[in-house]
Amino acid sequence: MLARTTLCATLALAAPALAETAPTYLPTRDVSVSYRVESQETGSQDIRARWSSSLGRARLDGGPGYLLVDPRTRRTTMVMEQQHLTMDLPGGAARSFLPDAGARFTRGGTAMVAGYRCTVWTVTSDQGGGTACLTDDGVILRGRGTDRQRHAGSIEATSVQYGAQPAGLFAVPEGMQKFTIPKNLGGLKNLGDLANIR
Repeated sequence: MLARTTLCATLALAAPALAETAPTYLPTRDVSVSYRVESQETGSQDIRARWSSSLGRARLDGGPGYLLVDPRTRRTTMVMEQQHLTMDLPGGAARSFLPDAGARFTRGGTAMVAGYRCTVWTVTSDQGGGTACLTDDGVILRGRGTDRQRHAGSIEATSVQYGAQPAGLFAVPEGMQKFTIPKNLGGLKNLGDLANIR
């Protein structure tokens, strides 16, 4: 789960950069992107991120479950189908898809990643700093950053597939039990540990 957190943190750094030249900081069309994520805490992990432009929602797959993220409502839900459980994450990853109003960024050159051209941005904010390479339509292809706690991470797209994403991918499956995170788990670092719940 920390690898997905790394992905979201990098997206947070990238989002303000796109705001300079485009009316939106999220993908403008449906897309599915496979990423290789590196973090100090968990090492390497493969993540798949999908975006529905009509629903305005993202889905992040990897690990024991997946995350459903709605930046408009700032709601993030973790779904663990094997355990038939869902959890609403307080604050969650949704905030990471929203731009930081205080971010400072500098446009650099261009690069080719996974067969697509992207613009390189250097970004600094109160949340941390790093670099991100974004396509003109809002897809992050490469990113590297460090947060306020000096946790470093990076992501790089290994494949990008544009095309309609089925609406059902972004909905909580029927018959799931909702689990509420106890207040005494506020310091929990790895939500993947909750996958052991029966």
